[in-house]
Amino acid sequence: MSMVGRGTVLLLGVLGLLFGPGAAAGGWPESLDAAVRDARDGQMASALHSLAALHEMHPDVARIRHDYAVVAAWAEDDARVAALLDGERIELLPSYVLEAYAKSLRNLGRWQHARDAYRAWQSRHPDSFDARLGLVLTQADAESYDAAVSQLEAIDIATLDEARRTAFYLACGYIQERQGAFVAALDCYNRGLRQLPDSRDLLRQRAVVASALGASEYARDTLLALGEVDDEILNDVRLDATALRVRWLHLEPAGARERPTADVLQAFARLEGLTPRQARTREYDALVGEVAGYRMTAALTRYRALLPEVGGLPQMPSYVLGAVGQALLHTEQAHEAVQVYRAAISNLGGDASPDARFDYEVGLFYALSDAGRLEEAQMLAERLDQAQQPWIRPTDRLWLENNRYIVAREVGALGDAYADRYTKALSRFEGLLDIAPANDGLRLSSAIVKRWRGLHRRSQADAEKVHGVRYRYPRAVLEGQLAIDRYDYDGAAQALEQAKVLHPMGKSTIDLQRRLEIQHRPEVVVSAGFAQSEADQIGAESFYVDSRYFGGLQHGRWRPFVHSHYRQAEFSEGLGRDHRLGVGAQYFAPYWSLSAEVNRGVEQNHGTGAAVEHAWRSTDHLSHDTRLSWNSIETPLRGTRVGVEGDTLSHSTTLRWHEAGRATVGFSVADYDDGNDRRSAHVSVLERVINQTRHKLSVLGSLYASRNSETGTAYYNPERDVDVRVGLMHEWRMHRDYRSRHTLRSQIWYGNYQQRGFGSDGLWQVGVEYEHNLDEVFDLLLGVRFGRRPYDGVQEREEEVYMTVRARP
Repeated sequence: MSMVGRGTVLLLGVLGLLFGPGAAAGGWPESLDAAVRDARDGQMASALHSLAALHEMHPDVARIRHDYAVVAAWAEDDARVAALLDGERIELLPSYVLEAYAKSLRNLGRWQHARDAYRAWQSRHPDSFDARLGLVLTQADAESYDAAVSQLEAIDIATLDEARRTAFYLACGYIQERQGAFVAALDCYNRGLRQLPDSRDLLRQRAVVASALGASEYARDTLLALGEVDDEILNDVRLDATALRVRWLHLEPAGARERPTADVLQAFARLEGLTPRQARTREYDALVGEVAGYRMTAALTRYRALLPEVGGLPQMPSYVLGAVGQALLHTEQAHEAVQVYRAAISNLGGDASPDARFDYEVGLFYALSDAGRLEEAQMLAERLDQAQQPWIRPTDRLWLENNRYIVAREVGALGDAYADRYTKALSRFEGLLDIAPANDGLRLSSAIVKRWRGLHRRSQADAEKVHGVRYRYPRAVLEGQLAIDRYDYDGAAQALEQAKVLHPMGKSTIDLQRRLEIQHRPEVVVSAGFAQSEADQIGAESFYVDSRYFGGLQHGRWRPFVHSHYRQAEFSEGLGRDHRLGVGAQYFAPYWSLSAEVNRGVEQNHGTGAAVEHAWRSTDHLSHDTRLSWNSIETPLRGTRVGVEGDTLSHSTTLRWHEAGRATVGFSVADYDDGNDRRSAHVSVLERVINQTRHKLSVLGSLYASRNSETGTAYYNPERDVDVRVGLMHEWRMHRDYRSRHTLRSQIWYGNYQQRGFGSDGLWQVGVEYEHNLDEVFDLLLGVRFGRRPYDGVQEREEEVYMTVRARP
């Protein structure tokens, strides 16, 4: 075949590939051109309909598919563009198709494929500004900010015309906005406006960024002056202006936030014509506003309505979740708060500020602590402590104090305190105060821990050194709680009034008010027990019921009470019973109380009796209890059966060197009208040796000795005896939350009892107690113990069950 013949065959083959076998028959080139002309004239629906039909008839014709994809891109139908072109080799696509495909891939968020398309377009046209700028914006979309900045800076601005120069500075600002660096974005737009002062696009975008930075009124005025501004942009600015008021609500006095909150919520409600995105933003900021105004229940109602709409916690912004966490902690829903704070931290992203992440992690610490997950809270506190350095270095030459450092150290110390490691916590606070003696926050936290430890005077002394305006409210709350601890109810009421002025809706105010109200309520205390013994000296079977009803607190100083005491025991010679009915009053003053009662017997003892009790805490470490009674209910019941009466005086002093270590020394004197005088003394010691969050082990020791002037009395009355014991006590904190605590306590004792005339022998006792505390409203103690000990030289078995209930209805 000649050269001409071969050329003719090759040309026909190429035409066949381009136009396909149905080209001549269908006349599609003319239809394709007509569809593209319709698209250029703005008749998109008609054009797309024609192109879809052509593509269905000739699915293998590349030109139809390519023009169809380009027109779909003009119509912003990016999904259709991708469906048409996915699978084709990017490097073989015509340039006009490659440009449309790259833009659609970017719009679809397929960053890697979009970058490949832009790079192919740029390699084919190295001088194309649109290709280079598209790659820059795609890098920013993909959060490759350093690459985006580097590629943008490689563009020579001097070679650009006005339109491309505007696009350059818009891209510069876009990269910074994507990172949340609004000040840097503002700088980009200002640099552009110095060269292009009349650029409406740069003016508009600068106004939007200024709104995000808080200059919402300026932004609104600028946009309105430009005219022809998109309503969506104006609504964004209005949302910024209203949300800004939410962000600044914390600067309002706590007691005056309710009105500003209402104003902000009304401003949100007035916004109309919002897009779905803007409506969601309005709901988010309104929720934050509810929390800022301490409308916690309303905030949580909004949150629970929004949660399924947005698709769960991972879809909510961190700043909203942080507010929700505050509301949950305020309403004592700590377990849910843990989940919310974890989601807030997870949703922050890698470009979040260190301060924001730190704030949410501190919130998580308090949520874990309140939820009773103390080990996790302590681990988090230690991690926060170790992660912070005293100084931060934003530049090589600039060193700044790290405000998070002291807070992290404080959180670490509080973690120890929440786990009952008070000695370690206070040691850490002392070290911090040596460094920063003027830090009111540290001193106040230290004072709070000292109060938990029972060091009320030291706590008050520290609180009085706190003078900063920022800490007036927590100081008032602490002083109110301390006043209740030391029976100063008038002082507590004054502190509560101050707290209400400073922060009426604060959780600490509500808790203090609740506790003070509880102290003013009537109170019922009932103790009962049943025992069996082989020793006839104390009764084969015995039981008792002691009931007291206290009236409400009067004038913050005293309260009346009625008292019923019944006890009974079975002896070989018959039943012994003693039932007393009494009335009295209890008086309170700072650090001491005095109780006086008159009673009358209605069973075997029909005499009149009286009792006076005094409790005094002379120092943070020393407390004293004294009781003086006439015709005492402590007279042995076997003696009461035959008419014996007695008067008693007892006193004990307790030294507490810390909350888990104490020693008590005391004595008792009893004079009975059968001629017997009993004198006794006792010493007991407790020292905790293992102090874990839920499990604690203490070593116990006790010594008791007595002497009686007479023997052969109707009741058990050793001439002299000594009881020496050592033991272990294990406490298992089964549960603890905001107001309730469940504890299981086990004790085991072993010792020796010596009685004059009968020698000495061993003794032992085992006991288990369950204790439930509900705020200061209800306490329940259930116990059982059993053991063996000698009476008059004979080992006797003892078993007892007992309970105490205290309630303030």
